[in-house]
Amino acid sequence: MARAITNKIYRVTTESTSSFVECKSEKDLLCFVKWLVSEGVVVKGAVEVKPDGSTPKVRVFTNSEYKKLPADFSEDVERGEMIGQIIDQLEDLLSGNDEDTIVFEGDVYDKAFYIIKETLSNYGYR
Repeated sequence: MARAITNKIYRVTTESTSSFVECKSEKDLLCFVKWLVSEGVVVKGAVEVKPDGSTPKVRVFTNSEYKKLPADFSEDVERGEMIGQIIDQLEDLLSGNDEDTIVFEGDVYDKAFYIIKETLSNYGYR
């Protein structure tokens, strides 16, 4: 499935790899890096990948917002990922691009409820 990128793209470099991350804001990037660090990953730095090809460095460890984040918030990150999955699937449903989301017959409200229920159960919520 292909889609247009609507948010900012960052490249996060760790001790062992480099990966691209799509974030709605710089604070989302800071939360992602904080989560990596809490998981024991050594993060070397991050750059923003701009449409013109430039890659300015992003202050992460010296950023005051980063310093205010809790040391371990893996439960909050998991909850955010879960909510993000629900929102993505509901956006696909409402835009008519839900062929890869869930195969389900019924009206849109039943399908939306099913998406929320299934995602919550995947994260251990009843």
